[in-house]
Amino acid sequence: MSIGRAFIHIALAIAATAGLLSVAAPHSVAAQPTEVLIGGVYPLSGPTAPAGKDQREGIEMALDIINGSYDLPLPFAKSQGIPNLGNARLRYIFSDHQGQPEKAFSETERLISVEKVSAIQGAYQSSCAATASQASERLLVPFIADTGTSTTLHRRGFKYFFRIAPHEGQYAENFFNYIKEIDTQRGKRTASVGLVWENTLYGRDVGTEDRKWAEKYGYPVVADISYTDRTTDVTSEVQQIKRANPRIILHGSYVSDALLFLRTYKELEVNPDMIFGHASGFVNEAFVRELGKDADGVLVWEIWSLDLAGKQPLVATVNDLFRKKYGRNMNGHIATAFTAAFVLADAINRAGSTDPVAIEKELRKTSIAGKDTIMPWKGISFDENGENTQSSGLICQIQKGEYRIVWPTAFKAVDVLWPLPRWAER
Repeated sequence: MSIGRAFIHIALAIAATAGLLSVAAPHSVAAQPTEVLIGGVYPLSGPTAPAGKDQREGIEMALDIINGSYDLPLPFAKSQGIPNLGNARLRYIFSDHQGQPEKAFSETERLISVEKVSAIQGAYQSSCAATASQASERLLVPFIADTGTSTTLHRRGFKYFFRIAPHEGQYAENFFNYIKEIDTQRGKRTASVGLVWENTLYGRDVGTEDRKWAEKYGYPVVADISYTDRTTDVTSEVQQIKRANPRIILHGSYVSDALLFLRTYKELEVNPDMIFGHASGFVNEAFVRELGKDADGVLVWEIWSLDLAGKQPLVATVNDLFRKKYGRNMNGHIATAFTAAFVLADAINRAGSTDPVAIEKELRKTSIAGKDTIMPWKGISFDENGENTQSSGLICQIQKGEYRIVWPTAFKAVDVLWPLPRWAER
């Protein structure tokens, strides 16, 4: 026999022996992880830090429940950790993008490449969610947006992007539908609207969607004003609004800008029938805290309200836990971050793996009933673009410092105050 043929016979014999040994030996199981790492990319410093703080605390509350043991009708509440991963704990590594899109991109890359996270959650601002999700898409890691409402985010054809909350198109349609309802009740047509929006991705989408839906509902736009995000003076913009005299003003602003505009409206005696805020800065607790009674009457598009407790007792129970931990009530930013953590935990548990690709596949199959959340939604499931097809929103009015639901009727808690009193009469 040649040396070559002899070598082949030996190799085959070794392979056969190895095969027998592998059959005879017990199946080896890879060690279960003790924790699953998730990256949380938020503005933890800078002008929008209050929102980043909200979302971080919402996640921390969710982790207490997921990793602990609570007698609550929530997934993972009664178990400890992720059951299909040997009760591994869920742990978030938080990173501060400071409200800067380029930093959101680099921090997401770092969390994935260095910290080895299995998914990313974030990022509050739409402009930061856009860049962060670009990084996670390139690195094949799921990105779940708890906020970030730009309509462009789910239209990029990304495979690894998911968003649980509604987008600006839904906000704008709801606003104009509600304005029409109010007009019908009053027997009086709103004469004109004014649009105000900051010039980042979020604000540009607010302007585009408000403009589109104003036209569809037949409301004349007499002012359409863009301004620079994080500005320090809006006197010129407010003077333009005063000259145009719209009866309703619709706003897309983060909190520092929202505060500045309201103070300048009061200073220059701009008295519309109503001011609508596209969530964001208008649902930040700093808005009410800083303005006091001057915030009363403003209508805001919200995702969550403590008023939901009247129909969903779980809302009050979770809010009580949060208040005990942090000394304040939850808000929409907190509630969506809290909920997104459960969505990730659910997908990881079904995947039985920390592998990002496996988690992405399970996120796509997500089907969570509304009763298993604290949100006013039918549930959570994603379409081919990663958009939650069952999300919806609320319109709340700030009354005595609280966000009270005035729409839809199914969740209505108080009657709306309309029109707003003049500044001099408040």
